[in-house]
Amino acid sequence: MTNTCFRYDILKEYVPSLNEHAQVLVKRLKEETDKDFTRISRLLSHYAFDVAFEFVMGAHMRAQESRTEPEFLYATKRIFSLMSRRTTNILLWPDFMFNRAKSGKEVKKHIATVKAQARSMVQEEKQKYLEGELKFSEDGKKRSLLNMLLEHHLQMQDFSEEDIIEELITFIVAGHDTTSAAMTWTLYMLGLYPDIQKKVHEELDWIFGEDVKRPSTEDDLRDMKYLECVIKRYSTTSIIRHRHDRLYAGKSIFLIMGGIG
Repeated sequence: MTNTCFRYDILKEYVPSLNEHAQVLVKRLKEETDKDFTRISRLLSHYAFDVAFEFVMGAHMRAQESRTEPEFLYATKRIFSLMSRRTTNILLWPDFMFNRAKSGKEVKKHIATVKAQARSMVQEEKQKYLEGELKFSEDGKKRSLLNMLLEHHLQMQDFSEEDIIEELITFIVAGHDTTSAAMTWTLYMLGLYPDIQKKVHEELDWIFGEDVKRPSTEDDLRDMKYLECVIKRYSTTSIIRHRHDRLYAGKSIFLIMGGIG
């Protein structure tokens, strides 16, 4: 079901929204140029979250423009942080130990926060359909993932509200985190390699010419071939690193079986 939500004809309707969020990001980046140091990962995380939230929920969270971090975003970040710490502490691996620990209780609290917000939005949107305020969408029109899943739920009755909530949370959390990680590492590496950065800049100059403030189009995105190659050099999980890549004779090692692919 969710595969149909990522058809080209649906995604292209979000190009104007991507431009809108990108303009906010550019503005935020310009504000940072006078500083000696900028935590670029935070800015890109907020940008990716705004994009993901609008596509998934059909609503504007405006994390980039908010002085305080939205509760939904803060909760997901804390969940990631606490679960990452759990993987490095063998005492917290068993569920019965983690669930009783302070960090486990905090994770449970944040999960409840995320689910409560998602459930509220699902029920509110569903009520609009039932009351006739919202009509079933036609192909080619801009629709959020929430709308598409709700329409399937109401028409087919084989997708529960809880199923919808789980899908929405998965796409928001996984979508914004992987995207922001890839963007962060790409910008970092472009900063380390000015010759590559120059080629990317030249390609963008060729595409936009002197009208650098105009919105990007679908054709523009297709023409960004060199930039696409640069982005694809870095996986969305490159934030994970290997502490050791050599095994020495006579040394003992501990393998995490669930982490072997």
